[in-house]
Amino acid sequence: MRARLVRMEPGYRGRQRIVIEIAGDFREQFDQLQGALLEVQITRAIPRRSLASNNYFHALVSRIASTVWGEFDEIKSDLVVEYGTPCLDKAGQVVMVDLPEGTDPHSYYPYTRLVTTHEKDGSRYCSYILYKRTSAMNSSEMSHLIDGARQEARELGIDI
Repeated sequence: MRARLVRMEPGYRGRQRIVIEIAGDFREQFDQLQGALLEVQITRAIPRRSLASNNYFHALVSRIASTVWGEFDEIKSDLVVEYGTPCLDKAGQVVMVDLPEGTDPHSYYPYTRLVTTHEKDGSRYCSYILYKRTSAMNSSEMSHLIDGARQEARELGIDI
């Protein structure tokens, strides 16, 4: 949920009150939560990425794919895994999945990196890190991905 911090007021015994503005109707949640002890974390919102940056990234992928005679989806996957952002769970931990050895992770999720193989219950498994889809990236993450794609394009002699 996005909000704007409006002001802070001094409270009693070192406590402080903050006033925030929320876009949208919050009345139902307010009625449910009023007076309850809450866990609150306030951080600066990162601007969402634009469709123009997504289109630019796809144009770079297309030019790289045509230069190396590669498949668009394969090049995109390689770039997202190399320069993209790992998926994080609510605790901020990197999301990993275990699949039986020999299973193609791309048949389940497009952006994965093999990190280890191990044995569990007498069977071999591969552990993969999952990377965010480009549609889930914020502007900062997308910018880093585009910078990596531009670097790869320059190394291939592509005029960008």
